[in-house]
Amino acid sequence: MRRIFFAFIPILLFRVDVSARDLIHVTIQKDAVELLRGWPLERRWYAVAVQSLVAAGARRIFIDIAFPFADVGHPESDEFFYYALTKHDNVFLLASEEGLRADSVVVMGNYKLPASRFFTTFSSNFQLRHGMLWLKTNESLSLVSALLDQSILPSSVLMALPETDAAADYSLLQVVQSPIPCRDLDVVISIDYPGVTSYVLTQTSSRLFSTTELQLHAVEKLYAGAYLKKWPGWVIGAAMSLGLSPLLLSFFSRMRISFGVLSLVICGLVFGGMKFLNVYVAPYWYSIFLLPLSLVAHGYFSQVVERRSQRSASRSEILPQPSASQLPTADIDEFQYKLKFYEHLQNQIPPEEIKELCEKSGLLYHQDSPLRQLLQKAKKISETDVPVMLFGESGTGKEMLARFIHECSSRSAQPFVAVNCGSFNENLIESELFGHEAGAFTGAQKRKMGRFELANGGSLFLDEIGETSPAVQVKLLRVLQEESFERVGGIESVRVSVRIITATHQNLQSAIRHKHFREDLFYRLNGISLVIPPLRERASDIEHLFKVFLFVRNPDIKISPSIVDWLKIQPWPGNVRELKTATERAIINAQLQNRKFLLPADFELQNARGAPQKDEEALSEQILSRLRQHQFKHRSISAVASELAIHRATVTEYLRGWIIRFMLEHDVDPSQICRALNGNPIVLNGKQLEERVQNYIQSIRDKISEGLGRRESDSEIRLGRFKNLPSEFDDDLAQLIQRLRK
Repeated sequence: MRRIFFAFIPILLFRVDVSARDLIHVTIQKDAVELLRGWPLERRWYAVAVQSLVAAGARRIFIDIAFPFADVGHPESDEFFYYALTKHDNVFLLASEEGLRADSVVVMGNYKLPASRFFTTFSSNFQLRHGMLWLKTNESLSLVSALLDQSILPSSVLMALPETDAAADYSLLQVVQSPIPCRDLDVVISIDYPGVTSYVLTQTSSRLFSTTELQLHAVEKLYAGAYLKKWPGWVIGAAMSLGLSPLLLSFFSRMRISFGVLSLVICGLVFGGMKFLNVYVAPYWYSIFLLPLSLVAHGYFSQVVERRSQRSASRSEILPQPSASQLPTADIDEFQYKLKFYEHLQNQIPPEEIKELCEKSGLLYHQDSPLRQLLQKAKKISETDVPVMLFGESGTGKEMLARFIHECSSRSAQPFVAVNCGSFNENLIESELFGHEAGAFTGAQKRKMGRFELANGGSLFLDEIGETSPAVQVKLLRVLQEESFERVGGIESVRVSVRIITATHQNLQSAIRHKHFREDLFYRLNGISLVIPPLRERASDIEHLFKVFLFVRNPDIKISPSIVDWLKIQPWPGNVRELKTATERAIINAQLQNRKFLLPADFELQNARGAPQKDEEALSEQILSRLRQHQFKHRSISAVASELAIHRATVTEYLRGWIIRFMLEHDVDPSQICRALNGNPIVLNGKQLEERVQNYIQSIRDKISEGLGRRESDSEIRLGRFKNLPSEFDDDLAQLIQRLRK
């Protein structure tokens, strides 16, 4: 027995320990971006930084930034950066997980590097659970796994979140200006710039962390061994079954209390052993103690009842129970609100009973949906080459319908090429559609085929056709009439046979009246019109889509008819795309509350219909009033969110809306906006508040200017760049956009 005990000690004392190694963290901050002519930075600065670090003796250089597209305005910078990447094979870049499935990855639009020179995004390898960071170390080659020796680490670990904001070691300006001490060390370069950097919001502390900060924090904890191991649930369950084994013997004996106490002791030893081995045990596992405790309690009360029954005369004391009238009114209202969405819970539909639509279209719809007739008509249209124009709001699936028409046509064996006309300016859209010859303009080093040539024999889908300029519309009309065109800078005529499918969410008849769209081009493109109805007009689809998204994401959550009825009355301005993201957000919020059912508040919809009101006073007025009470101090947003029981991001968006409104009233004067926000001529925390207001103003102006530069409409700027802004500030935003257009 003694030999067995001593043989077991090394197993208990075994710990995975990794010797720590220093890392150098370099950030690209706001001052550097402004000094180097704004975001995005020219690629030459990355090349200069790489050369400086290599000259200083850096072991490896990890740039936590992706470069998928070319910098059209500075092709020489791209070429310089690519030269630095090919010259130094110890530089690694960020790429999507899908991009690493091939042998090489395309960077900066036209260049390729081996897949071994890339690491994947961190978002697919971690989750936030119970206020901790859950990391999968063997899923894919992330920055963490690239810096660690995975062979000596568990596949899943948990660790505490950072307690304080970590400061970077150096800035990009310091690296560019002079070499830094980094010999034989790994260097990580990331960007810390609001509006560009990916941040993670913690639900417990409402703090923001950049993904790079979380990765470096994970590396530090893993080096130090300060983490918990994540065992599979069946392993922990098997260990817990040992503690519950005495309960089986209790059914054959009257010594229930003794067996219950024995089970409690064994369960305590099992939990203590896993604690000693640094194994993470989820809080719900502690409910196992309820079984032996209930057995002990049952045995004890059984003995008490038996003794009392032997007495000839005894009085039983009836303890008064609290009545419903003694409960606080707020608790009763909250209970009734939750009961509405809880009392008729049902299991989700099994996957074999989920009828997902047509195999070719990729659209999901209910059997009674109007999309069924629309697809039947589209299939009939596909048998001809008549041009088709699709109308519908953003997110309804116009490109999917266009692809369905192509797949059902006789051209299905040929290419299907899609291009978003609103994503290119007037100078680039012509080159994208018709191609260009070598030397046609600066940066055109070789001949490039346009989308018309690429789609020859097949179908060309022109999305957002209403965003094209009059000059491009003239060339499109000529191609449709003559079925030929010349590349930019060329004189040779190129003949093509292409089926044209266009789409827009705009009112082209109104655009024709205002001379923004050619009437003759409209009649050329509008051979047959198909209108995809918005999601709010397809109640049966809302229920079907919601159930499909919910089952794919988490089949264990139960649903009730009440929550489905509530979803059917929502406006869904983002259509299917918004419903999918809102469902995923609701699942996460329910999991954070340890609930197996959903409430309307979990979806976090702006101005949701039928949602319970917090107060008779408008929510926007409540938020502004509370912020004034807290004098706009550093933690005021978190404090107001806690007081009103809403999300911190909601408070931030309402504050942004008030700043937009005051920008109109006070002509973008930060000091006057601060006075309006404070509601008092004597501005409290004046300097600190004015700095924050200036940051908000700059962010708002940058978003609008970027949208105007891309020739986006007012609705596209609103839905694409201010999608979380409360709707009561829509008119203020529209007026501000019109003012900046001038």
